[in-house]
Amino acid sequence: AAGALRAAAAGFGAALDTSLVVRRAGRCLRQSRQVGSLHRLGAKPAPLALARARGFSAAVPLKTPGFGAESITEGTIMEWKVKVGDHVKKGDLLVVIETDKVSVEVNADQDGEIAEIVLNADDTAEVGATLCT
Repeated sequence: AAGALRAAAAGFGAALDTSLVVRRAGRCLRQSRQVGSLHRLGAKPAPLALARARGFSAAVPLKTPGFGAESITEGTIMEWKVKVGDHVKKGDLLVVIETDKVSVEVNADQDGEIAEIVLNADDTAEVGATLCT
């Protein structure tokens, strides 16, 4: 299986570390076997835990919203109100973005956990760009 993964990964060129792909696939297989063992014992893991154990991410990207006028296409990240690992609820304030005309508060679309902050304070955020996952 490792040889097949290396051959498939070779199509991505030098930018892909094939040893990382093989290690990740092996870890996913081991975790999948652990989940199977839990099922045989009658345990029922939560859907998010099951997704993570199988190597899938339940992360949903939060995009930069429109700023209310078509002429405003980007803003500056002023302040993050959360950090990676924080649990948020739908409607929680996550980040403040300012343009030369408006200040926009971006709220969580759904309950979840901040997995990654893509744009940092003072970065420019274009409409539609991913802010965090």
